[in-house]
Amino acid sequence: MNDAPRPLRRAVLLMWVGATLSALSALVASTLRDDIRAGLEERGRTHPRERLTAIEVDEATSTMVTVLAVSACVAAAIWLVMAWLNRRGRRWSRIAATVLALFALLHTWSLLTRGYPSPVATVLALAVALVGVAAAALLWHPENAEHFARSEVSRTTLNARQDRTTV
Repeated sequence: MNDAPRPLRRAVLLMWVGATLSALSALVASTLRDDIRAGLEERGRTHPRERLTAIEVDEATSTMVTVLAVSACVAAAIWLVMAWLNRRGRRWSRIAATVLALFALLHTWSLLTRGYPSPVATVLALAVALVGVAAAALLWHPENAEHFARSEVSRTTLNARQDRTTV
C-alpha cells in the first residue's frame, strides 16, 4: 500500500470510513422500529384498504428492521472488498466502486425526497453517499493511472508465466 499513490491511499481510507458508517447504520436500524411502526400505522389510517392488523404491523416492522440491518452489513462488506481490490490495482474495481457510489447517491436522494424517519439515519445516509462520491473521485485522480496500469501489467505477466509452466 505504501507504493500506492496518495489519492488512492486516501480513497481506500474513505472506503474504510464508508464501511464503518455502513456498519453503524446496521446498529441504527434497530432504533428505527418505532418510526417504522408509526409509518405503517399512518399508512393504514390514510389508506384504509391497506390497513394491517396489529400482528401484521409487528411482522412488517421486524422484517423491515432486519432487511435494513442486513443491507447495511452487506454494504459494509462491499466497501471493504472494494477497498481491497482497488488497493491491489484491479482496474475494473475502480469502475465498480464508482457505479456503486452513484447508486448510493441515488438511493440517498430517494430516501431524502420521501422523508427519512430518523435524523440520525438521515445524517448517516448522507455521510455514506458523500464518502462514496469522494472515494470515487479520488480513484479517478490522474496519479492513480500508473498504479492501475502497473498492476494490470504485472498480473498479465504472471498469468503468461503460469501458462508457460503448465504447458
